[in-house]
Amino acid sequence: MITKLSFIALTILISSCSTFVNTIDDDLLDKKPIPYKEKNQKRFCQSTGEITLLSETKENHAIFKKFIEKYPMNFTEKLAIWTFVQMNERPDRSSPTGGFQIIIGKDQYFYFHSKDKISFPVLYGLSFLLDKTKRSRSLSQLAALYDKHYPKRFFVSKDFSRFLLANKEIISKNQKLNSLYKRADESLRENERVPNQNISKLISIYKRTKSKYIMDTDLFKENNYRCSFDIKKYKAFKFEIQNSTSSSHTFGITSKKDKALIALTSDLSSFTNLKDTIFFHARNTNKKSSACIMANKYKRLWLFSSQSRDPSQSLAQLINLNIFSSQTKKDIALSLDTPRHLVLNSPKRIILEAEKMNEEQKQIHHNLNIPMYNAANLGNISVYFRNKKSESFILDTRDQKALSCR
Repeated sequence: MITKLSFIALTILISSCSTFVNTIDDDLLDKKPIPYKEKNQKRFCQSTGEITLLSETKENHAIFKKFIEKYPMNFTEKLAIWTFVQMNERPDRSSPTGGFQIIIGKDQYFYFHSKDKISFPVLYGLSFLLDKTKRSRSLSQLAALYDKHYPKRFFVSKDFSRFLLANKEIISKNQKLNSLYKRADESLRENERVPNQNISKLISIYKRTKSKYIMDTDLFKENNYRCSFDIKKYKAFKFEIQNSTSSSHTFGITSKKDKALIALTSDLSSFTNLKDTIFFHARNTNKKSSACIMANKYKRLWLFSSQSRDPSQSLAQLINLNIFSSQTKKDIALSLDTPRHLVLNSPKRIILEAEKMNEEQKQIHHNLNIPMYNAANLGNISVYFRNKKSESFILDTRDQKALSCR
């Protein structure tokens, strides 16, 4: 939301800034609006049980919980199995060759990636986390357990079905992808089965590939928060705009003692399959979700922002709204509902969620006197919040996520 105070700063930005790239993604504009969740939709947990899960679909939540009851394991092992499930549910955004970001434990941040043409940062990152956890099974042992005993019932989500339909012609040009994700001449539809992937086979490919990996843990710090982008630059309206939208799949898991929020990011600028697997081959680029961690002795807030040409802008807007002053989960949810905007240049323009704005907010934007474009939804933000009384993941109304509290 642009306030009257920030209007002055934004006007200066629009008239003088020359740091942006010069195109807009068509998928930002108002083509197929994703409606807000119903007002009575559960957006956070009032209380939590032994395991809390966040993912795109809810079908596998009960299956996963039964599996870990039958095969006891520590939190890191559960995290690895939950990641296997997510990879199978979204083989486009959760490619093992994409970037792997995680906020875990006591506000620890890791970003695993590689510059090599073929590499497996997701598997490398999981292996690293397992190795640093005492008495953990190895990645190969967990994969064998998963392949043998986990019920393989994965179904196409609404968002994945949209992706397959939107890229139908490109997918048809790749024989392997075409055979996996089309039936006759039609793309797989919502609730149809996603092909299963043998994880042990994938790990064998990973072990044969001698790649170098990078693990970033540094974040920019200011006051009580740390972010993956330079906060001071964004306050000065010096943004870092990508030339296309980054595609991330975010999910999470908590137990009584441990928590994790994960973002897997795939750059699918070329549609090829990853060797003999169900996965789309993600290019190794610098694209990733934007992350922020805000913590003090009373509360903590973790955020991942994605699905945007500049996901950091959405987090910077929340910081300007002083989201960390929020005392409750409901306050956080209300902050997430604030209408967003995305500033681009060459030519100067703003993409904004006009239909979510009140008349005063719309007028402030119109007073800028530059081209504006409406978007039904700008970006997705995944949130974990904890205070002394309770904790929960909090759903962004723009995202198609499911939450299980017990």
